[in-house]
Amino acid sequence: MGKIKRLLDRFDEMGRYPIQELGYSRTWLMFSYLGAFLVHRCTIADYFLYHFYERNRRGRAEFVTLYDMRDIHRKNPQTAFADFEEKDRFLDRFQAYVHRDWIGRVCRNSREEFDAFADRHPRCIIKPRTDSGGHGVELCTITPNNRDQVWERLTSQDMIAEELLEHAAGEGWAACAVRKDGGDDPDVTDGALICARVERSTGPGIAIDGGQGVGRVTRPGLDQPVGEAAINSTPRRMIQEQLEAAAARAGYAGGLRAVISVPTGEALAGRTFNPRLGIEGGISILGTSGIVRPMSEAALLDSLYLEMDQQKAAGARDIVVTPGNYGEAFAREKLGLSLARWCTCSNYIGAAIDHAAGAGFRSVLLVGHLGKLIKVSAGCMNTHSKVADARRETLAAHAALAGGDRALVKALFDSPTTDAGVELLRGAGLLEPVMDSIAGELDAQLKRRAGPELAIEGIFFSNQYGILGKTPGAEGLLALHRA
Repeated sequence: MGKIKRLLDRFDEMGRYPIQELGYSRTWLMFSYLGAFLVHRCTIADYFLYHFYERNRRGRAEFVTLYDMRDIHRKNPQTAFADFEEKDRFLDRFQAYVHRDWIGRVCRNSREEFDAFADRHPRCIIKPRTDSGGHGVELCTITPNNRDQVWERLTSQDMIAEELLEHAAGEGWAACAVRKDGGDDPDVTDGALICARVERSTGPGIAIDGGQGVGRVTRPGLDQPVGEAAINSTPRRMIQEQLEAAAARAGYAGGLRAVISVPTGEALAGRTFNPRLGIEGGISILGTSGIVRPMSEAALLDSLYLEMDQQKAAGARDIVVTPGNYGEAFAREKLGLSLARWCTCSNYIGAAIDHAAGAGFRSVLLVGHLGKLIKVSAGCMNTHSKVADARRETLAAHAALAGGDRALVKALFDSPTTDAGVELLRGAGLLEPVMDSIAGELDAQLKRRAGPELAIEGIFFSNQYGILGKTPGAEGLLALHRA
């Protein structure tokens, strides 16, 4: 109680801040600060400097408070304060959290490194290495004519230069950027700058397009038609919803144009499947649900096993397993399953089957997109693209077994997606026999992995044509889960 009383006594410090302009009552701010102090150990200065009154618990946790700095200093007395007072040392030590390119003192960086930085970031921020509070911060454009002068300033005036994360506005437009954080399932785009520019347009509605570093669709069979930017339906819907809401709040009824760009996207695209898929000029903006879930193997398997164990503890003997969002949505919306006894396994289908068998379940009904389960039919029990991507090869092989000619097999082998392959098979009149052939192999692989004690069946589909194939006993399990 004594600590809380001392805290309350310190609220007099609030008088130094224009709390009336914040739109919150003094009482609300007092309790808000009390919670921030107890959880995040922030001072009054931290609370107002970092706008803790506007941030949730997760947002507050991203800041290093004065008490945190003192703790670091106590544990590392020789270096700690320098790590916070000298910007180049801070950026170097906390690069994993800052995600910002920078160039520092001459003793740390050479002229060659500076030139490379200037090539990457001709527009940058220049600031004193040891000052704070925004003093001496300048926006700088490095050109061939002034490059020597900028280098001289950095070396002679103890300055640093930092990458400019775009955040600007003008008459009828605004732009901003974020640094992508891949979390515990990073890919080649981890750390990439994702930029958005929105401007007023003369036409009605909201137009969404891709700019620099966002690829263009050049072949049919993908989420977007040929000629469109490779921004999938879910990101488009989310962008549109957010812009509509912002326009409504501002009382704006006119048209808007949003352009998404990734400055390094074209270079990154060469390390993805995009060139093979017929997406040229950059990366894709993907998403099926708008929600990012932890997808590291350890985290996901732990979650999967926990889900299954909870279902078993609740009395379930029969479960539905889906790889992800597509399978879940199809099982619920198209198959009419309640999903009361359901688990998500992501790419780890083999691990899910193993655990279900070991936990003593009676049956598993696996529901997934053809693009996932065709890999399982070929014996690939981890379907992540970096582990196994035998989709086109498997589809082409089954088409050949069903009597497809060389031209068809070649076209299937070159098809960018399984959905595009389905279209080719449909045109050749071979869709049904090929899907039956895949279903037969899927049945054999699932039962081989499950063993004799676990009944297992599979259903695969496409978003356009619905159910494409079932294993022989799938209807029986469907009836069980519809009951």
